[in-house]
Amino acid sequence: MQSARKAGTTSLSTRSPSRHFSSHIHNRFRMENPPVPIASTKTAEGEFSTITEGKATVLWPKGNQVFYNPVQEVNRDLSIATIKLYQEQIKIEQEQAKSKKKRGSTTETDPSKLKILEALSATGLRSIRYAKEIPNVTITANDIDQRAVQTIQRNVDYNFQDDPLKDSIKVSHSDASLHMLQNQNTYDVVDIDPFGTAAPFLDSAVQSATEGGLLCITCTDLAVLAGNHPEACMAKYGATPIPSAPYCHEMALRIVLASIQAHANRHKRYVQPLMSFHIDFYVRIFLRVRTSALETKRGAVNLSSLYQCVKCDSFWIQPLMKEMAYPKGGGFKFTPAVVTVPHRCVHCQSPLKIAGPFWNGPLFDKEWTEKTKSHFEEHAQLYNQSKKILGLVHSAISELNVPLCYSPSSICNTLHLSVPPLINLRSALKRLGWESSGTHTNPSGLKTNAPPEVMWDIFRHWNKLHPAKKYPEDSPSTIILSKDPELQEVSFDPLPEFQNVAHVTKFVHNPENWGPGTIGKGRPKKQPKKREKRIPEFKTNNPKRMKDEGGSKVDEESDAPDDHEDMKQEVLEEEKKE
Repeated sequence: MQSARKAGTTSLSTRSPSRHFSSHIHNRFRMENPPVPIASTKTAEGEFSTITEGKATVLWPKGNQVFYNPVQEVNRDLSIATIKLYQEQIKIEQEQAKSKKKRGSTTETDPSKLKILEALSATGLRSIRYAKEIPNVTITANDIDQRAVQTIQRNVDYNFQDDPLKDSIKVSHSDASLHMLQNQNTYDVVDIDPFGTAAPFLDSAVQSATEGGLLCITCTDLAVLAGNHPEACMAKYGATPIPSAPYCHEMALRIVLASIQAHANRHKRYVQPLMSFHIDFYVRIFLRVRTSALETKRGAVNLSSLYQCVKCDSFWIQPLMKEMAYPKGGGFKFTPAVVTVPHRCVHCQSPLKIAGPFWNGPLFDKEWTEKTKSHFEEHAQLYNQSKKILGLVHSAISELNVPLCYSPSSICNTLHLSVPPLINLRSALKRLGWESSGTHTNPSGLKTNAPPEVMWDIFRHWNKLHPAKKYPEDSPSTIILSKDPELQEVSFDPLPEFQNVAHVTKFVHNPENWGPGTIGKGRPKKQPKKREKRIPEFKTNNPKRMKDEGGSKVDEESDAPDDHEDMKQEVLEEEKKE
């Protein structure tokens, strides 16, 4: 469980292995399972506090909340459900293989003995939950930090004691990347949940997974992935994002997917995304890894570059490569794609920014996502965060399979228009023959397969109903709205199919204390400083009325009203009321 690191102290295993590989290669990295001194459960009850999540209870020193982040319970609940569904899928694939009388199976995984690696375990909470809540699994809970390994073993002893399930968890003391490289093609499920980027562990993770294995990847460095530090994103993931874009969180998911695919392709493997979520302050991706030289070649077809206008919301997606079939004899080849992106924005004549490359394929396997929804509806009582997860899954199912999204509020901010309701925009697009949907990455986002010129025409018609303010002639608003719309008629009347939709809360409110670092452990918010009310001083040029605190005389015979004392008394009464 990596929520440990999200709350403050970072284990060495979350750093890039290149920084400390050479200094430890002859000692610590060879110690897969060194003897670890563990506190007895008798003293643990007095010295440690407990937190229960699911069927697991973890211990750590009282007053120390370094290792636990309650917001990540969504991550752990979703992971448990996904692994259960993966077990069921393996059984189905093996039965199908037998029915077709094929030799072997489509996967090397044995569902009766699922092997799971939690590479960065911290307290072991996630591994303990896996052992208690998922049947027929063996788990390796690994960490490089000696203190973390002690904590894992202590929690395993506390949770299982005389329970035979204790033998299903093996505590490992090793560098995460080295451990995975030493156990290639070994684990059916590889779970990577670091504090920050997962980039240093991706290459070894795709090698450690079995054929058809499941990778569960978390990245919490959204400041990098969403565009605040494009140079760091290029260094870690080999791609650049667009800062402050309405689709920045979806772009983060697609950048991570492209990076995972690049690592897999180096080993003649390819990825199949099952579910890719942006949740709160991190991204969580579930995908399967398979081996195929042909699909490895096809990997470049799933990559695109992005061109974003610097002044308006227009963007264009440029694939890097295309697949062409041979005219004779069957087969196909891959060639670089022809550039179709304009040199400048055709709508406001502004220059374009370039970003990418990013994954342009689907983020979700619709069939898998439907199974996930059914699982949480049927077993909601098993998961504390089922309501939030169901909202995410419902949004994912309805999400249109097109890259990136628009933000109507951002478009209207550019055009200085009032924002039309999302249901009216979707109805207008539907009547024009275009598809649209919301997106789980942005509550106000709009996904559509309509090109930018259609979107601008729709807002030109909206401008006729709700005119914008006039701005300088060279502003994007004036340039775009001054053009006559090519669409003759646009109706914004809501369609029944968008009105009569079963109500599902897709965006659940976050708890009071949520987020990475010390925010997630319930750090009290800073209280604003109370401003002291100043009592006004009355200035006068009359020497008889000037009061000197240093001891000068005051004209006691002066008949001036004592306004100063009256106001002082009023202020004191107000402070008492507060």
